[in-house]
Amino acid sequence: MTNINMRPRIAEAALCVLLAALTCSAGEEASRHKAKMDEAQDLKDEIQDGLDGKSASKVADAAAKLRALCQQEEQLWIRARVAEAIRLAGKNLQAVRELEAGAKTGDLDSAAKAFERLNASCRACHDLHLEKAHRNP
Repeated sequence: MTNINMRPRIAEAALCVLLAALTCSAGEEASRHKAKMDEAQDLKDEIQDGLDGKSASKVADAAAKLRALCQQEEQLWIRARVAEAIRLAGKNLQAVRELEAGAKTGDLDSAAKAFERLNASCRACHDLHLEKAHRNP
């Protein structure tokens, strides 16, 4: 074969390598996203424990960490350009900010109400099953 005849095969091979890399990358991204969601759930469990134990400092500490994750989540959906996820991520972020503020001032009643709103917006986002519609969040 001549070099001219090899070009399509080289292009095919390069395309296969690229597609394999993208598939791995998408799988890794999904795995990282799931790990962040697991971490968020752990923090929500800490917040619930803090609310149950009337420990404003425990709630505030966990809420601050959760706020950072919510900010990352909002940016992820902004990059993915998924309007409903962006809207719900914004609601999550607002609720966790209110939760943190309430806990920092010792107002656990307002923190608990914000936590209820946070849980509702988390559920609403999960109910969309965005992992199926958008494989590479």
